[in-house]
Amino acid sequence: LTGQNQFIQNQDVIKNLHIYQGSVDSLSVGTDGECKGVNLSNGETLKSKCVVLTTGTFLGGRIHIGRESRMAGRMVRSSEPQDDKPGNVEAPSNEMSECIKRLGFPVDR
Repeated sequence: LTGQNQFIQNQDVIKNLHIYQGSVDSLSVGTDGECKGVNLSNGETLKSKCVVLTTGTFLGGRIHIGRESRMAGRMVRSSEPQDDKPGNVEAPSNEMSECIKRLGFPVDR
């Protein structure tokens, strides 16, 4: 956990708060159509009574560099000049995009 997350988790004001860091690939949906939690890219499922989905720009993300366009998240900026090149990008959230589409929600760029 990062220092900020550790600080938040240790506050007495926030009971039953557990912070996990990982990539969510899909929502865990029951046969009743109700969201039961999230499925992580490492295979874990986190159960929850409530899920807040904040997709940001990685949902079906694309990056455009000159005439090139490809699926990607954001560019990774590094203090090392040789690491700051067009191929150095974070992954998009394609699995979540497909999950949302399967559930009948529109996904558009």
